[in-house]
Amino acid sequence: MTEETQREHPYDDTAETTAGNAGSRAARTGAPARARAGDRAPAPRTSAPTATPRQEPTAAPAPGAGHRGGEAPGRPGPCPCTPPGEHEHLGADVETGLCDAIEAALDAHHEVLRRRRAPDKPARGRRVPRLRKSLRHIERLTCDAATRDALLAHLPAAADDPVLLRYTVLALWTTWLDRETGLRVIGQPELEWIGGKPFGGSYWGQDVIALIEDRLPAFTWREYELGGRCRLIETDGLPEALHAAVRADLSLGVEDFERRVGALSGRPHDKNEATRLRDETLAACNAMTAPSPTSRWIQRALNNRPPNVSSRVLRQVEEARAYVEQMEIAVDLRRQPGETAEAMDARTIEVRDAVRKAYLASLRAIEEQHQPFYQFSGRGRTDRVFGHNPGALTLPADVRRILYRGFLSVDLKSAHLYLAAALWDVDDVLETLKREDYSVWTDLLGHLGLGHLTPGTADYAEAKDALKRATYSVIYGMRESSVVWTFSRAAHRLVGPGAGTRLADHWLIRRLLDARDEHLAALTDGTVLETPTGIRVVVGGDVDAKSAMATLAQAYEQQLMSVVLEYERDHHETANPPSFHVALWIHDGCYVAISRSERKHVREISDRLARRAEELGVYARFEVETLGGPTDRAEAPGR
Repeated sequence: MTEETQREHPYDDTAETTAGNAGSRAARTGAPARARAGDRAPAPRTSAPTATPRQEPTAAPAPGAGHRGGEAPGRPGPCPCTPPGEHEHLGADVETGLCDAIEAALDAHHEVLRRRRAPDKPARGRRVPRLRKSLRHIERLTCDAATRDALLAHLPAAADDPVLLRYTVLALWTTWLDRETGLRVIGQPELEWIGGKPFGGSYWGQDVIALIEDRLPAFTWREYELGGRCRLIETDGLPEALHAAVRADLSLGVEDFERRVGALSGRPHDKNEATRLRDETLAACNAMTAPSPTSRWIQRALNNRPPNVSSRVLRQVEEARAYVEQMEIAVDLRRQPGETAEAMDARTIEVRDAVRKAYLASLRAIEEQHQPFYQFSGRGRTDRVFGHNPGALTLPADVRRILYRGFLSVDLKSAHLYLAAALWDVDDVLETLKREDYSVWTDLLGHLGLGHLTPGTADYAEAKDALKRATYSVIYGMRESSVVWTFSRAAHRLVGPGAGTRLADHWLIRRLLDARDEHLAALTDGTVLETPTGIRVVVGGDVDAKSAMATLAQAYEQQLMSVVLEYERDHHETANPPSFHVALWIHDGCYVAISRSERKHVREISDRLARRAEELGVYARFEVETLGGPTDRAEAPGR
């Protein structure tokens, strides 16, 4: 698995999860595992299922109780959907827009809300709304003074109307798009922020929607789907000239920071703002609760580093911006009920422009503060750390390669295919993957009749992306029928009818599907997984077998990848000056700045990885290349 598996588009909320199993080889052989750099942790194992007390469901309230607008009876308030990046633990069912784990969590949350609003419950003080990180970014947005002048010229009432101003800034600069429709998302935290006060009592999301409609009659929206998605903006009601002004602002480099002002506040940009923002972000990240000792150590090691490690990317921002302006952006939308082909084509163009604008916004964020910071999963059921601030990690791989030209890319080769084969004891698959002359992607492309495609072309990229999604969906636990359907849909243009069935018939995919289903069946409620990083998973409730498998595999992934940071720590203790600096962390890979002795550094981290993999009872190897740009990548076996 390589860097491309990071989210390629802002509207893609695919869960970034993998597969694993309680009955792993390491568990059966008693292979030691590590919980922290230098410390030992219990070997991964499963304990016998134990009886889990089940809470009897609470009777639903009478129809209409707590019901407003499109909200479901008995489930008060807007759907508390989470944005992309907060479903990491759930598995690939999130790709289809609905997961049993989400449904269970929402049921529990709505029950809490129902009880909170029950007439016999004593009133409490108003809570303070939790500010989502995307909203913190919106509050800090800067723009050219002329852009803000244009905003107030078109909407003079916004100068004295904070609700209108907050909505306008959010609608113009948001980068959160719904994956299926491409429409902008406006969830509960966004509405609460726009309204300026916490929800409760008789004041909920529908009331804020009404405030926006009063101010902008052309504003239209789509109601949320409980357990599926948040509300969506269909027509924002803003003048097209404002969108053009923001687009032009994002397309230009920041040559004069003195002309920058806060999009909300109008205050001039402070030259010390980047330093202040880094300090605030670091404090916020350090206050987060870690799911395991290993993830805490990784997060602290990545966040507490001098900003000059990543400052080199500023030299490449202009080139990256020029590339984004002309790059092809794939948009895979679903036709909505009653939508004509012409209307869908028009919507596709709009979404493509919105995605491009989101990439430009990420480049602007890098110009204003270039250092990446990392946070934990919101639900705490994965050891992975994720990008906290907009920047390189919210950009597609090709753009990252431009920004980090000259850095060394260090990836776990076919990470989760190796882990799945090892943890599920699929020995023939593992031995095939380990062959130096074997590329799983070349094999699968040939099996589908696409062996003629040339690396670097748009068709090759489209086919490989569809294959990666399908292959990792197999590992994540997606039902076979869903894998077949989604791949058939994604690859129909290139492969023709029956693409998904042909993929499932490939011997390697078939072996993984069968082994996965066998191990999923063994993960019954009450099964406890002790992972090599120290995160403990109990199957049951909203943690289903697929989620548990994902957590286990990601724990192995992080324990393997941590050897890079351990080596960096040890090198910095002895070298003066040090010549090995991790600059960007991408789950199963990273970018490293090396100033000298590259071969020695690569040999050292590779040897450490081999030892760690042997301790864990799995197989792993690094794939290393020097980044040179978006199209310089030679296709190596296994990539």
